[in-house]
Amino acid sequence: AHHADDQAETVLFRVLRGTGLDGLCGIPAISRATPSACFVRPLLTSTRQELRAYLTALGQDHRHDAPNDETDVTRNWLRQELLPLACERFGPGVPAALNRLAEHALEATEAIAAQADSIYEACRVQVSRGAELRLRGLPLGGVGPGVRVDV
Repeated sequence: AHHADDQAETVLFRVLRGTGLDGLCGIPAISRATPSACFVRPLLTSTRQELRAYLTALGQDHRHDAPNDETDVTRNWLRQELLPLACERFGPGVPAALNRLAEHALEATEAIAAQADSIYEACRVQVSRGAELRLRGLPLGGVGPGVRVDV
């Protein structure tokens, strides 16, 4: 199951690949798989260490996926090499900082989407009973480029 450490790895991986704001959001807590089904990831706020401690307290073993140890796979290298180096250099809070970045990015994308929807609705004029519509002059004078793209 995806957890906070996976989220930190995902955000770091995307940053290094040059992602935009949407990519900084990381792994969504809920995502739609089909119109009638979705993935729910309730452990995104729990760390690997917390989950292992919980399993230990229950007397349960955790499952180790050996291919995750192969550092020739970029994501595994990030997990095994780069994140530990970043934690040595900047402190153990690096994964938490990456998770906060994902939360802030999600808040920003939601705010941008809401502002874009509001602008779009203010400009929408129905031409007929069908789905066809026309936009009158868009009030984009003081609107930033991030919102303009979404309008």
